[in-house]
Amino acid sequence: MAEMLKRRYDLNALKVRLLADADPPSVRCELELTREHQSEPVASWQLPATELGLPPVLDCATSHGTGYEFRLPDAMAAELAQAVRGAAVPERPLWLHLVRPYGHLGLVPWEQLLVPVLPVPVLRLPDFVVEPVRSRRAVTVALCADDGPGDLGEQADLVGRLAAAIVGAIPLPTTLHIFPTAQLYERLRHIKSPVDRTDRVLLHDPAALGDDTSGTYAGADRAPVYPGSTDSAVGQHRNDWLTWMRDALCGHGVDVVHFLAGAVLRLDQGALALSDSPADPDDTGLSVVSTAALTRFLLQVGAWGCGFTSPPGNPSEMGLRLVATTVAGLRPTALLHHEARLDPGLRALADGYRLMTSPDPALPPTDGAVFVYCQPFQVATEPGRDELPGVVATAPGAAPSDKVRGLVTDAPATPTWVSASQRFVEQYEWRLHQWNDAQPVPEQLTDGVAKALELIQGVVDRYADAPAVEPQSPPPPAMDISDAPGDPEVPR
Repeated sequence: MAEMLKRRYDLNALKVRLLADADPPSVRCELELTREHQSEPVASWQLPATELGLPPVLDCATSHGTGYEFRLPDAMAAELAQAVRGAAVPERPLWLHLVRPYGHLGLVPWEQLLVPVLPVPVLRLPDFVVEPVRSRRAVTVALCADDGPGDLGEQADLVGRLAAAIVGAIPLPTTLHIFPTAQLYERLRHIKSPVDRTDRVLLHDPAALGDDTSGTYAGADRAPVYPGSTDSAVGQHRNDWLTWMRDALCGHGVDVVHFLAGAVLRLDQGALALSDSPADPDDTGLSVVSTAALTRFLLQVGAWGCGFTSPPGNPSEMGLRLVATTVAGLRPTALLHHEARLDPGLRALADGYRLMTSPDPALPPTDGAVFVYCQPFQVATEPGRDELPGVVATAPGAAPSDKVRGLVTDAPATPTWVSASQRFVEQYEWRLHQWNDAQPVPEQLTDGVAKALELIQGVVDRYADAPAVEPQSPPPPAMDISDAPGDPEVPR
């Protein structure tokens, strides 16, 4: 479906493919320009993967911290820059198209390699044409803020600056939920709200988890034990962070979930690495959360967007890049990945959030510290949806009713079950497009899925405006720090 997007919007793209069967394994890069809906390769390069810095076999020990030293060969960088400068429209971005299966190419910091040598911004091309239905009135963000090695005061300061950058960049009224560890909570609850605007900022107390923790991963230096942490569909391992966030939202859907957390790289897979118990400051274990578990969580809370910030001291920056790239390919979602180490002022983060959340087309970020997966019509320098003929049709049975669409786009708050149901339908709308794009699919299969989606949409339409069921227990405590003054008695 990435090919469909390139043809529809006449995009300039760098198509990157892993040739795993070559000897040695190689990477093929093609610069494609699309004009009048026809793609034409204008330049290509093929190089051994080792020239990019990718070894034949990954060494997990070397993946710690910043990981491998990736590089773009000087000759290729110069030729690519010249080709882009001579053939592309200067203000339009270059779209990075990672062709599946891309394998270890998801570890490579492509934007950090490409942005410094190219005269145009770089964005990532998603592999879906489904447009998630989202609110036009307000945005709700959940920020999961884990602590890590280093000074706790500096970490609390980073959380506050992240909150300010995210809320300041979103052009709609915003509610921000902050879910910190116990140590970060004690720091944050005594300082002035980091957000100067009137947007609402809610600080959640991890003590709401009580003593019911399930510490499975432990170690003196917080090394995770990987077996059993995949959170598979059978015998799921409960993660305290995800459970806490889901319960604390009290049935209200969120638009974007942002993780300030580290990652690990095990068995060639990236996984999020969170403190095992956010409520226990003495717990030194790690809970490893798979990309499958993250994807399910995003669906359950009704999120259409996801963000990751790699903190200073991240156990594996490469692992978090692979997490973000994998999640972007598992469901229709807008996605942002951010390297705090390379963006101390958080300007690149703000530019990425502005593009991802704006109801109107916005300019792309021009800094390699972020990468963003988004639809081309969201970018101000690309053609708009309504400017092009041949609108991509919604898959049969997947279109929401006017009532449900209005509830998601115009209501002050959308019930989680409604937004989650909509994300589920969008997931399978994407699957239908995938099947039809890859190969002819038996009509009985597509008809069956379409009828199931239509049935789900009918149930949602029927009950969408029913009165909400009151929870049996009070919601977990949250402190509204939107206008809270600082406490001068507590050192910052």
